[in-house]
Amino acid sequence: MAAVRGRPSAVWPNGLELATVVPWDAHVLAGNNLPLTVFWRVGPQGVDLSRVRYRLEVIGRDGAVLRSQEARPGAAWLGGVAPDALLREVTSLYFRPETPPGRYRLRWTLLDGDQVIGQTALEGSVRVESAEVSP
Repeated sequence: MAAVRGRPSAVWPNGLELATVVPWDAHVLAGNNLPLTVFWRVGPQGVDLSRVRYRLEVIGRDGAVLRSQEARPGAAWLGGVAPDALLREVTSLYFRPETPPGRYRLRWTLLDGDQVIGQTALEGSVRVESAEVSP
């Protein structure tokens, strides 16, 4: 867990940090889910997460968005969170069967309602392999 204590991947103006993203495997077969464990750290002022959500996008080499999903950091039921709390969240990314093999980057955007907070962050990557079976 040294990466969780290290330098955060991204810090937003509300004090929320994307501490680290840990994929459960080094690759995923097209047509399958890849589970991720995401660690969020709350800043020294605490944070109210009741309106906050993140957008996680899978980005191809050409910069195009392959897929996008949104969720609340940590858990959907969280509201006010104490200063310096560490939140652990398990989520997953689904890759359609027609997803071309290759490496994709993960882009994170934090939102308060419909308003983007700060800058987007690129953190993590995923290697997709073909699900086709050779004869």
